[in-house]
Amino acid sequence: VTLAATDTGSGVASTHYTTDGSDPVLSSPVYTGAFNVNGTSTSTTVKFRSWDYAGNAEAVNTQVIKAPPDTTPPATTIACNGAACTTTSYVASVAVTLSATDSGGSGVDKTYYTTDGSVPTTSSTVYTGAFNLNTPGTYNVQFFSTDKAGNAEQVQSQQIKVNPVSTKVSLTFDNGTISQYTLGYQQALAPHSAHATFFVNSGTVGVSANIMTWAQLSTLAGAGNDIGGKTVNATNLTTDPNPTAQVCNDRAALIQHGLNPAGFAYPGGAFNATVEGIVKNCGYGNARSAGSLSPAGPTYAETLPPRDWFATRAYAPTGQVTLANMQALVTGAASHGGGWSQIVIGRVCSQAQDPNNYAACTASAGWIELADLNSFLDWMGNAGQSGGAPAGTALSTVSNAAISADTSAPVTTIACGGSPCASTTYTSTVYVTLPSTDVGSGVASTRYTTDGSDPTLSSPAYTGQIPVTSTTTLKFRSYDNAGNAEAVNTQAIQANLPPDNTPPATTIACDNAPCGAGGYNGSTTVSLSATDTGGWGVDKTYYTTDGSDPTTASGAVYTAPVKLSTAGTYTVKFFSTDLAGNAEAVQSQQIVVQPPRVAVSLTFDDGLQSQYDLAFRRALQPHHLAGTFYNISGLASVDEQHVTWSELTAMNNGGNEVGGHTVDHVNLKTTTDYNTKVYEVCQDRQNLIDHGFYPTSFAYPEGAYDATAESIVQGCGYTSGRAAGGVDVGGLGA
Repeated sequence: VTLAATDTGSGVASTHYTTDGSDPVLSSPVYTGAFNVNGTSTSTTVKFRSWDYAGNAEAVNTQVIKAPPDTTPPATTIACNGAACTTTSYVASVAVTLSATDSGGSGVDKTYYTTDGSVPTTSSTVYTGAFNLNTPGTYNVQFFSTDKAGNAEQVQSQQIKVNPVSTKVSLTFDNGTISQYTLGYQQALAPHSAHATFFVNSGTVGVSANIMTWAQLSTLAGAGNDIGGKTVNATNLTTDPNPTAQVCNDRAALIQHGLNPAGFAYPGGAFNATVEGIVKNCGYGNARSAGSLSPAGPTYAETLPPRDWFATRAYAPTGQVTLANMQALVTGAASHGGGWSQIVIGRVCSQAQDPNNYAACTASAGWIELADLNSFLDWMGNAGQSGGAPAGTALSTVSNAAISADTSAPVTTIACGGSPCASTTYTSTVYVTLPSTDVGSGVASTRYTTDGSDPTLSSPAYTGQIPVTSTTTLKFRSYDNAGNAEAVNTQAIQANLPPDNTPPATTIACDNAPCGAGGYNGSTTVSLSATDTGGWGVDKTYYTTDGSDPTTASGAVYTAPVKLSTAGTYTVKFFSTDLAGNAEAVQSQQIVVQPPRVAVSLTFDDGLQSQYDLAFRRALQPHHLAGTFYNISGLASVDEQHVTWSELTAMNNGGNEVGGHTVDHVNLKTTTDYNTKVYEVCQDRQNLIDHGFYPTSFAYPEGAYDATAESIVQGCGYTSGRAAGGVDVGGLGA
């Protein structure tokens, strides 16, 4: 129905109409375009009128519209995973959609269905959207639709068979290289609605254009992919001086960025019993090695559950991961009783999509062609179908594979002040910790109560030490990601503390020193430290940075140092409360941050061994700082005086830059042969690229250069060249 209005004078303001027989008013539906009537085989009375801008309203108009009779029922079709359902079995699950049409009739009203073979009626389940059949078995889906005229089609039927997964395949991407996101995820996984596991080194995330950012990792996790840990700096845990920090700090960083890491991968596949224990105690539920499976057999898959959750086996080739080898691995697993096949992938390469990095990409370990990855995902997506993977095979993230095979509950212990809880009465605040471990899927949460009730999933979650200031019965238990819950644990804690009427005291520091009246260059990190000497202990510290007075309701709770990095004058106000409820008076500190004046680059020349052993491992790394290492490629891995290629990789993965310094450390100004100069610069850069680096910075040996040297360095692909002089700490160049 269309309505057309005209007005002589002020013009038509609006047209209103009704279809229920009532007279239209200004609150009735506004006519904005053609509308439909007669959804059933009845007549509809349309009433309408218009108003102009002067407020004049025409008389109500009425039109009765008779509908043609509808005696034809609708028609419904069924689809499985977006395509016509087949008699071939589906693996693990299938998404069923029902689509009804009522061409030329009154329109579809509802669609009804059953999945147990019973004949549906109008009392059966109403179809509202795709539904999944994810329990192995044979289903007889019956369905029919009705239209708004009351016509019902004949019941239709479709048999659908779902087979259990006998072979799980996990694609595991190591080290967080950018191609895993731009090619592996965006060009392969996402278009296939497939999911994988990404094991990353938290200390290298976002430090260069070659590594994924935290935002990209969050996107992967939000899309259903699994993010696992692989130490802070990709270090060999069997030789690292502090493996516990490498593992635990790595997991803490992932959690801090909103991720939920349950699985771990050993860098280089190196581990021993001690390292396994560290990984478990840091909170991981499983850990992947880097070997023991082969597309040639005899072992094609890990068992589920594995023989050792903290040493799961994987296929990890040192060269290319080919389509043929992946298919052979999966086919071999399926024909030998199934299991869990993890495939380790380092970088995703494509001459068409990423030509500039193709040579370096295909020289790396565990690389895969983008086309092969897409073909493999197609093959897996057609499991059990003609031209697809064997029936009973399916992709799974590491976490989901662990969840499917984890039947053991977590284990939680309790400590009071770091020691076993005593039966005697505590006379000062006792801090309770609840460390937990889980073998398999990993601990999901630990819950506790202090009122004597048994903890459930709605009870408080344990996030850190619990202060106890009075006699308390603490009950606790942990749940894992598979849903297993341990039995309730109970600990009675006797405490009788003397009265505490003294508030705590809070101090402020800027860059770990007393805050000064002068301005800070570029930024300053503000820390707050509270003490409650002789009292029950500090509860919380509250602060603001905008000059407003903080309160327990409006102030931010201090949990970690705060960096002020925008130029300006800040008035930081703060106070603390203690566990007895005492609050100190609000304190204030004015801090001035000035625009940054100086950037400092630490550059290390010649690739000497001490630069790795001392500068990187003992200075830069502990301070979470990075430098630039100008390496002589012809001397890498040659003698004990110079770093190895693997050590350069470790420094690069630690956030440091690796730049060029010629092949043989030749003076580019005094060398007379032009071709030798070109070789020394260009081949040096190519050597770095061949070992997985992306060098953009160059340092002239001995600081010697001229216009010809500059031209060669630029022509070989570098974007900057550093001399060796010109800045004098006591002169004009400072």
